[in-house]
Amino acid sequence: MKKRIGQRNMGWIKRMFNKILILMSIPLITFLLLEVVLRLIDFSTAATSPLVSDHFTDYRIPPLARVYPMSPKLEWDPLHGHANLSGHRDYHYREDKSPGTLRILMLGDSFLYGSDLFHLHFAKLFEDRLLRRFPGRPVEVLNSALWGWTTRHESGYYRHYGRHLDPDIVILAYYVGNDTSANQPWAKDFLFMGIPEPNYFEASALWNTLRRYSHFVRHAAILIAYYKTADDYPSEKGAAVKHDTPSLTHKQAQKIAEDFDRRYVVIDEKVLDKLSPETAPPFSEPMWYFIQKRMLVNYEKIQSAYMRSAWSHTEQLLKELKTGILKDDASLYVLIIPAEIQIDEGLKEWTLKKSALSQAEFDFDLPQKRLTHILSRLDIPYLDLLGTFRSAPEDDTLYTHRETHWNLKGMRLAAEELEKALLKTTKLHP
Repeated sequence: MKKRIGQRNMGWIKRMFNKILILMSIPLITFLLLEVVLRLIDFSTAATSPLVSDHFTDYRIPPLARVYPMSPKLEWDPLHGHANLSGHRDYHYREDKSPGTLRILMLGDSFLYGSDLFHLHFAKLFEDRLLRRFPGRPVEVLNSALWGWTTRHESGYYRHYGRHLDPDIVILAYYVGNDTSANQPWAKDFLFMGIPEPNYFEASALWNTLRRYSHFVRHAAILIAYYKTADDYPSEKGAAVKHDTPSLTHKQAQKIAEDFDRRYVVIDEKVLDKLSPETAPPFSEPMWYFIQKRMLVNYEKIQSAYMRSAWSHTEQLLKELKTGILKDDASLYVLIIPAEIQIDEGLKEWTLKKSALSQAEFDFDLPQKRLTHILSRLDIPYLDLLGTFRSAPEDDTLYTHRETHWNLKGMRLAAEELEKALLKTTKLHP
């Protein structure tokens, strides 16, 4: 009797075990099937995004791609709604450099990419200053920046695309808020339906490992990030590519570039004085806190293995970039962009208090200390804007409210300081 009861119990346990095993295998099999599908089928592009996957930069805007026009068409802007011949959201320069032209190539992220009014953004304000200073000399500042890029993207862009533009000076804009933490030797950003993968990886070692090897997890990370931030970009609602924008051929774009006179659209400083300093709508408070908290890893006094790897790879990238630029008979200059939390004491206190962290754990000058040490060791000239921005009058707000980027005042100050710094170089003399 006892034996039969024991056999029934064992049979029940085996059946229960088999059911549990089947239930556990369903998500595993589903995960493996999705992993195979995402590796075999390309979901990177979408009609509503100008971005395409790229072997050298992970993603970029191809030449003459349709980019959403968010501002009214201006009479001098025949490329309205299109990237230029180099794939930049910029003025329409010739592909080949004219004799006697000083050509400066700017590498960077969203700080340089700009808002919808790209002609009122930092790179173009800097170019305007040079054109006013050297009225008899052709000067071009090519803005190759793209949102989400870091040093590893920018280095890849120069090696395979930027060098063919024959620049005299290459300016690398380095944002200390997230450029370092995203500079990992194993990092590679995916595109999913035209949306780039978030350029931060420091959530946890397990999450980083999963994102490193699993296509499914990487696509899931994009969807999660997009879901969290979709409502925080009111300026981009309805910003899909306008399908009624006529296509441009390469020949048509070349003709436009040949006829374009950059000095015709230089903006007078008095006009800038009358414009509103704000350039974009703010993030929601939860999103703003999320952005600030995830960037704290850059200021931690006790360096994690993740950040040690990031700094080591950053130095390697800078060394390789300098070597390539010197081979092309050009010079490299680094512009160090401070984060708002380094300037605004109120923002710093708010972020630390909300995160239940002590300021004793952080050194908010640390990224500049480490980066300038590396640049000095590599003999790369630089401009660190931290001191200049901290010494600005308190009532001079230099960042767009709750948005991470400079406002018009901040961009004008940065352009002025960069002009002063570069005037010390021989190639900027008239």
